Amino acid sequence: MSCIFLSCLLCSLQVKLKLAILSSYDDATDGLITHGWIKKVETHGCLVNFYNGVQGFACRSELGLDPGCEASSMYHAGQVVKCRVLSAVPASRRINISFLMSPTRRCCIKVG
Repeated sequence: MSCIFLSCLLCSLQVKLKLAILSSYDDATDGLITHGWIKKVETHGCLVNFYNGVQGFACRSELGLDPGCEASSMYHAGQVVKCRVLSAVPASRRINISFLMSPTRRCCIKVG
């Protein structure tokens, strides 16, 4: 009886992915939105894992933190995050990502 219950429990936990899967550095195109999971939280940003050993880095300014807020107070290793690819250099295996889904326009805002 417990085996049947376990089987049903596992069936109900299946995840349906609606976003693209990032499984190679060549797949990382500017603007691509995908899911990843945080490998490490540092003071200057987060290292994020994707599939097949692909990794990206989100610098502190792209984490969506309030001023004075520490990254470790909002994010933790193993946490699944939605990311946007900012830039990628497949030859050097570098991907810059953002947790912000739309680009900020601070440079275009005029006060007064």
